[in-house]
Amino acid sequence: MSSANTRSVCRRGGAAIRCNYGQPSPAARTQKAEVPANQTATAAAWQTWLGKQHTTGKGAIADYANPEQMNRYTWYQAHGWKVPYPGDPVIYTPARVPGAYIPSADNG
Repeated sequence: MSSANTRSVCRRGGAAIRCNYGQPSPAARTQKAEVPANQTATAAAWQTWLGKQHTTGKGAIADYANPEQMNRYTWYQAHGWKVPYPGDPVIYTPARVPGAYIPSADNG
């Protein structure tokens, strides 16, 4: 077996799996959807909102984000910032989401 082949195989739990040394993971290689020009300010507002939601890292808190806002954020991301959330007439900024400031039942 050549050294190139041995470097492309890793062991996880005793099973041999393919490794991507120095290569991004398949998820990281996924192209980010380009934001349409008319939605750049809205997408930027959502990025600012997301940065305050404690979704990752040492300060991560499960279900911290308001569900009405998080549902829309993931919808807009998945639909390339081109399709309003079902039932909404437009793509909202985080501050305009209906029900955004109603406390979640999980918050106490």
